Amino acid sequence: MTKEEIQQIDAILQGSKCDVRSRLETFRKTVQLTEEQAPQGSTVTTTQRKALFLWFTMIECEAENHGITWNAIIQHTHQLKITKEGLHGMCKTLQEALWGTNSTTQLKKNGNIEIIIDHFTDLFAKEGLELPTFPSEENKGMELLASQHIDIRGDASYPDAENVTVKF
Repeated sequence: MTKEEIQQIDAILQGSKCDVRSRLETFRKTVQLTEEQAPQGSTVTTTQRKALFLWFTMIECEAENHGITWNAIIQHTHQLKITKEGLHGMCKTLQEALWGTNSTTQLKKNGNIEIIIDHFTDLFAKEGLELPTFPSEENKGMELLASQHIDIRGDASYPDAENVTVKF
């Protein structure tokens, strides 16, 4: 691809998002295909990266025009295990949308955590999952008991349950 062609793509990228496709199709008719083998392990070129993001923009416009949301797309993906890392990424995405920050270290001491808890609780409730209580000083004793598998109800399935004294 020549510098002139790169400049033409840059000009297409600068225009309105929703008419990018037609301008790109017009431009594509003027480009000649050449076969090149990139060295193994080489990274994408700036032009390839820009083309990828242009394509993402085109998909965004098409999806918006057809009323397709992430809910519809994600239901068709592979089953992914919910992990701490995935939840952290989701938290950062939510935080970016709500407060324009991108690190959990930037959360405000009062209020932000509660809002995140509300969003997560609501999201998982839609799948019928009740989330554990958020760790706090008030329920620290209960967490300690849970981690030691001590039944504070005196359940008979625990042989020592009658001899356990719980202090809070």
